[in-house]
Amino acid sequence: MAKITLLFAALLIANCGRAQNMVAAQRAATLGSGVNLSYLDNYWNGTPAQHYGDHVKPVEVNKRQVMLADIARNGLKTVRIPICFSAWASLDAPYRWDFPQNLAAADSLISWALQQNLRVIIDFHHPEMSGAFPQALNPNRIKWIWTQIATRYRNTDPSRVFLELWNEPHGIKPADYIATATGLMQSIRPIAPNHTLIVGAQDWNGIDALTQLPLFDDKNIIYTFHTYDPFVFTHQGAGWVTDLKDVRGVAFPASSTAPTVPAAARGTWVENALKNYPKEGNQETITRQLAKVKAWSQANNVPIFCGEFGSYSEFADNQSRCNHLFAMYQALGMMDIPVAFWEWDGGFNYFQKGSTTLLSDCAKEALGFYALRKQALGLENNSEVAMRIWPNPTRDTFQIEADQHIELVEIINLTGQSLMRTKPINNQISIVELPNGFYVIKAFGVGDKLLNYKKLVKW
Repeated sequence: MAKITLLFAALLIANCGRAQNMVAAQRAATLGSGVNLSYLDNYWNGTPAQHYGDHVKPVEVNKRQVMLADIARNGLKTVRIPICFSAWASLDAPYRWDFPQNLAAADSLISWALQQNLRVIIDFHHPEMSGAFPQALNPNRIKWIWTQIATRYRNTDPSRVFLELWNEPHGIKPADYIATATGLMQSIRPIAPNHTLIVGAQDWNGIDALTQLPLFDDKNIIYTFHTYDPFVFTHQGAGWVTDLKDVRGVAFPASSTAPTVPAAARGTWVENALKNYPKEGNQETITRQLAKVKAWSQANNVPIFCGEFGSYSEFADNQSRCNHLFAMYQALGMMDIPVAFWEWDGGFNYFQKGSTTLLSDCAKEALGFYALRKQALGLENNSEVAMRIWPNPTRDTFQIEADQHIELVEIINLTGQSLMRTKPINNQISIVELPNGFYVIKAFGVGDKLLNYKKLVKW
């Protein structure tokens, strides 16, 4: 009897784990295409004597009510709200809120976003602030802050409000980060057991760090990454990146001629990056990196989310920025990776100069492409018979299965051109002769009935 009880308990735990995994995946799918709404993270607008906690101004907060309406009006589904909670809490124990009025500002942004039917990510941004206060990252302090955040928002709808543990952790060893993140999750879970957590890796939420990260025991997690490749394009002229502050004229995609290396950048990593840019500044490089993290998510059966990408608007030309935006959305959309670009308002915005109108038709097309243009590709009559293809991304072949018999498979490109019509052999299709790129796989049953379609990346 004891053995049966233990077996039942083990099965119950296993099924609970699978259910939580499914919840995280289902919620990740609702994030779609989103944006970061910065401001509450801008601790540098405060004064060091106040550990920057006086950086929030009501007039600036109120401006964002209209911005959130504009975000929803432009068809975006999610808003990630970076918040520097660290600046608002006392530096030393016993911990308390030194600037409790700023919590009301966070409440307002979250409430306004929910009123616009947006998904909301509450992102704990810049916990280290400027680095001038070593006690800011005391693990007990961070745990206290997270217990306060979790308590404040535990009654929000967990299908619409997500909690992001720590934006771009850096300067910390992987083992130490894993231990710290685990401790934070253990502090949050008794308070907010049903909310999905968004968790990245050390090294600034980098892709390579994430693909080396062991999975956490908590199953209700969406794993996140940031990507600003190619960095010499996306951050050219950025004053806070010392080696790039004099870089100008880097276009996307790259031409055959390497950009000029400023005198101040000679002998730094920037010199090699600029020399290699004709080979690296293209969609192929972007897609290769995203394919790596997508493959990791599939191998581990966990959902992923691109929490940030973008390009600095001051020195990159508008057409290059649009080209980069389209390249990112094309790759992210084809791999079904939810995303929030950086940012709606600020130095990385995609507005036409002096306005709140998105950059030309190019940017609007990029945002629209993420959800595939069904009518343009002849997919509007999709009957949605359950179907799957794997591996995806792939190299030379893929497997295909459906709940109904598949008579024929058609492969089309993103202009709707038919490239191949073939019968699966042992549920397998060879695409050896197709070039690397993005495709749509259409499966047909008896009577040429469209069963379903899937997006496929060959890389």
